[in-house]
Amino acid sequence: MGKFNLLYEPWILVVDEKMGEVKDVSLKEIFQNAHLYKGLAGDTRTQDFAILRVLLAVLHTVFSKFDADGQPYSFIKLDERFRQITKVGKDYEADYKEELLDTWYLLWEKGQFPDIICDYLEKWSDRFNLLDDKYPFFQVLEEDISGNAITIKNATRVSGKNINRLISESENKVALFAPKAASTRECLTYAEISRWLITFQGYTGAFDKAKFSSKYTYKPSKGWLFDLGGVFIEGDNLFDTLMLNFFITQDEGNNLLNIQKPCWEYSSNEIIKNYFLNYFDTHSKEAIIDNIAGLYTAWSRGIHINPEIKENTPFSCNIVKLPNIVHRDNFIEPMTLWKYNERGDDKNHTTPIKHRANKAFWRSFGLISGEQDRKPGVIQWLEEISRGLADCENNERYKLLSNLKLNISAISMQDDGNATSWVPTDEVIDYISVDGHIMTDIDKDRAWVSKINEIVDYTQHIVDKTYGIFINDIKEIRNISEESFNNHMKEELYSKINKPFIEWLADIHIDDEKEATEEKWKKILFKLVLKEAKEVVGNSNFRDYKGISEKKDSKGNVVKLSGNKNIATAYNALNYYLNKVLKGGGNNAK
Repeated sequence: MGKFNLLYEPWILVVDEKMGEVKDVSLKEIFQNAHLYKGLAGDTRTQDFAILRVLLAVLHTVFSKFDADGQPYSFIKLDERFRQITKVGKDYEADYKEELLDTWYLLWEKGQFPDIICDYLEKWSDRFNLLDDKYPFFQVLEEDISGNAITIKNATRVSGKNINRLISESENKVALFAPKAASTRECLTYAEISRWLITFQGYTGAFDKAKFSSKYTYKPSKGWLFDLGGVFIEGDNLFDTLMLNFFITQDEGNNLLNIQKPCWEYSSNEIIKNYFLNYFDTHSKEAIIDNIAGLYTAWSRGIHINPEIKENTPFSCNIVKLPNIVHRDNFIEPMTLWKYNERGDDKNHTTPIKHRANKAFWRSFGLISGEQDRKPGVIQWLEEISRGLADCENNERYKLLSNLKLNISAISMQDDGNATSWVPTDEVIDYISVDGHIMTDIDKDRAWVSKINEIVDYTQHIVDKTYGIFINDIKEIRNISEESFNNHMKEELYSKINKPFIEWLADIHIDDEKEATEEKWKKILFKLVLKEAKEVVGNSNFRDYKGISEKKDSKGNVVKLSGNKNIATAYNALNYYLNKVLKGGGNNAK
């Protein structure tokens, strides 16, 4: 008894490029008309990111088997449902990778997706019913989470107003400014359930208690996406966005040769067994996923929705925790920032790093570009595309690719900081625009990447050190004890710098003269810092000008100053050191 099939029912929100309107489309429609849609336009950006990855999972599954003309690769055997029977042999790896690249370039040249995607989806149409008594989409059956299957008597109940992240209202706390009236907050349409179901599997938290019984203890997941500093490339339309993030030759973790295994090709019972038996790491107590389609459709919970539930009535579902996915050195994931850990539980390993709400994306340029730690896979993929451009025909689609202005978007879910619940609280959203030649400047010693990273470090030095000394002087003059004062004042300045820096970065062309471009930013920065300092001075009072002649050191002893320190002397010192740095002092500012 399938109900609300996602292949045919409209549920994905997109912006129609021609009409400029938001509309609901089905899964088949989105692949048939991706070139006609500006992009995803869901309820939240985190929801769009989660759904984007499901769409990419479809691409990885289909085009790991079929070329751009819909023909299967010669060394792959398929069953009647287009499911790959055996892995590609190691002897064919080089040829397979070359054919995958050819497939990508031909798809890009055509500018729209072929029918083979919908042909594949039709083969699995019975697995895309939102409500079903055998294969509900992204869900488990009732018997999977009942009786002795879990460690406590009942699975955790989640209501409509909690799974809907626009509300996120628990049973104990009322959301005062919810977008729905109190009487309808529990109610969801089938389309809304579909979108929030995918989002919830990616961004869950740890508020629930029920766990699966297992011979292994395991580390529960709070949602794979929850821990990512999400990074993806946005193109001019949805087709371009999907293609620019479609790392078809990803070979980390042997992904290239492994069979792509999206969740819909398996029953819920098979998925649970995979998490706990076939792909369970007994050392870390976590699950291992060895293919990118499986990672893009990973579950954090066994979720059961009553298949008899009616649309626009109070919604609820039952959930049970599934194992966390291995984070350490899990480079099969291409859509995140990475950080090498020199201390802590993950010492000497690289793990995903989340975006911070109080840190602009451009300040992580070293992580984006790979100058610091490991670069995101999607950036690595752009370099790989660039290497092949010389062998492609000189048509308009290839010109667009070679002259691309990269819009690199950042997305993370902020949490409450409570390790016992990890409640999602807000989204962190940001972006930068960069000349595509700069990010893929692989044959020119990456000089621009190094220069931009140097300027980012320089800018942070000016704010954190040079301006920081000025702020610390103000703190002493006003006898402020709160440590948060310095950070707050610095973040105020960073907020004024963010937009000008993004605009300066977007205006850089690879043929620009580096020293002149750097000097241009330094002058902008100089004016912004002094303007912010003048605002501080403008809000000063008599005490600030009277100043101090002594202060307490770190041990609480009173120390005489060499002269009187007031807001005017502090400002003059800042002005002096800024001029010194701007005129060639490099990073030797006070």
